[in-house]
Order: sequence, then structure tokens, then C-alpha cells
Amino acid sequence: MFSVVVPAYNAEKCISRCIDSILRQSFGEFEVVIVDDGSTDATLERIEKYSDKRLRVITQKNAGVSCARNTGIKNAKFPYVCFLDSDDEWYEDHLSVMKDTVERFPDKRFFVTFNNAELLDGSVIPQFDYSGADTPFFVDDFLKYEFSNGLRKCYFTGCVCAHRSVFDEYGFFTEGESISEDDDMWNRVMLYEGKVVVPRVTVLRHRDHSQLTKQPPVGAPYPFNRRVNAYLSDESLSDEKKEELKRLYNIMELASIRSLIINGRKGEAFMRLKKTDRSYVPGKKYYETWVSFLLPALVMKKIVLGRNKNYY
Repeated sequence: MFSVVVPAYNAEKCISRCIDSILRQSFGEFEVVIVDDGSTDATLERIEKYSDKRLRVITQKNAGVSCARNTGIKNAKFPYVCFLDSDDEWYEDHLSVMKDTVERFPDKRFFVTFNNAELLDGSVIPQFDYSGADTPFFVDDFLKYEFSNGLRKCYFTGCVCAHRSVFDEYGFFTEGESISEDDDMWNRVMLYEGKVVVPRVTVLRHRDHSQLTKQPPVGAPYPFNRRVNAYLSDESLSDEKKEELKRLYNIMELASIRSLIINGRKGEAFMRLKKTDRSYVPGKKYYETWVSFLLPALVMKKIVLGRNKNYY
């Protein structure tokens, strides 16, 4: 029923934890497609210790997480594809919950559960907000739903289950991106498909090991933002969705601008901020961005690093 795609790069310290959590699933009709993305450590040796016939390994030259996920999708043999990064784990009911939800919504193709996050200090925090629901529900306008929750996305790729056909229709992960490549993929799908929200925490996201091999370019535009003009010219999308797209575009642009400010590129940040439509962004965020111009870049960096010291 499910193909589980696991991209792995130099994951010798965490890949066993990931695989064990998949093999412990209470629902057993699945395969695991591990794509080793050119690891130079003992990742393959760790994987080869497993004899479970549901596990397959594909090796490739290092090409990034998007390419690794795409390789896994293209080699999936089951109709529903789930994802788990090598540094994260599932609770044992994840696939069981997905199975029940897929059967309950047979005409839908995109499903998400929620996750907890284990921070670097070992504490675990919840990362979900399902507006008081206790059963799965369908959201047609995902941006309206997320704006109503304060843009708390509440899930990440390890929480996703997608029918294989959505990739044929909307494309695969964009390769070569260094930031938010998964948001770009899932936003692309949800904009047209909506999503079934499952108000259950079934994933534990760890912050002790990271698959990222390099930091994203400072001030890099989010890949989703580069698609906005195409979405706005799509006559199949409602005017309401297009307004929400403009709102998301400007909010994400502010995030890129703050990255420029923090890294001392205030001139470039100023020019981009002048082009931002303030009517689409929260007033507090907009004015905070202006105020940040007055602070030295090193002070801004200390503020951000202090806020994120346990998470990143």
C-alpha cells in the first residue's frame, strides 16, 4: 500500500533509528526505498545490517535531497508514497493512521499528520494546531486554513502521504534548490488538491543530526515565490486564492529581506523592502523589519541565534 522514501546522506549516526521506527509500524504493507545520496561515511554499512525484504537501497552520486527523494518516488512500487528523513522517526501508528485516513477519503490524494520536535537540549515540544478537531477533515483552501492558524504549518515532509499520481500531474521536487524545496513541492500540490488534515501526532522530528550539507544563499528567494506569477495568471484559481498567494509571497519576501539585514547587506534589503506590498503582511512584522535596519548586523545575528540555539 505504501512506499516509504528515505533520502540519506552521511547518516551513519541516525539511519538505524529511522529504519527501526519504520519497521516497528503496526501496519505492515509497505516497502522502504532508501536512497543513499553519495554518503562518504558508514551509512551503507548500517543499512546492510538489515535483512527485512521490504527494504530496498538505491545508491547515487551526491545530488541533494530533492534528487534523492525524486529517485525514491520514481522507484516506488505502491500507489501511496510517504517520506521520512534519515534523522527523524515515526511513532508506531503512523502508517496505520494513514491507511485508515486514505480509506476514509478515497477520492483525495494528499494527507498530512502532525509532529513533535526534539530540540538540541533533549526537550520535546508539540508542533501542531488542529483547531480542536478530533477526526480527519478536508481543507480545500490550504492557505486560508494556515493563515487562520497564524501560518503555523504544523507539519513537515515526514508527515506527508501523497498518491503517486500527484507527482505525474504537478511535477517532482525541484532539484538544485537550497531552501524550502519541500514547501515548494507541497504548496504546489495543495494549491490545487487541498489536503486531508489528520489531527494526530505520528512523527518525531529530531534536531541532533541534519541532512543539510550547506547553508542556503543569504537572501535567496523562496522557490515558491518564483512561481507566484504563474499561479496568478492561472484562470483556474479563484480570486480569493490569488489574494492569499500575494499575501504569502510578501510574508516570505520579508523573511528573505531579514536574512539580508542580518548578514549586513542592508542596501539590497532596503531595495527589496521598498517593493514589498505592506497591505499583505502583518504590521508588526513589517515595522520590525524596518527597525532592524537600525541595529548592527552582529546584534541581529545574536538575537536570532539566541532565539534558535536549541532548535538549529
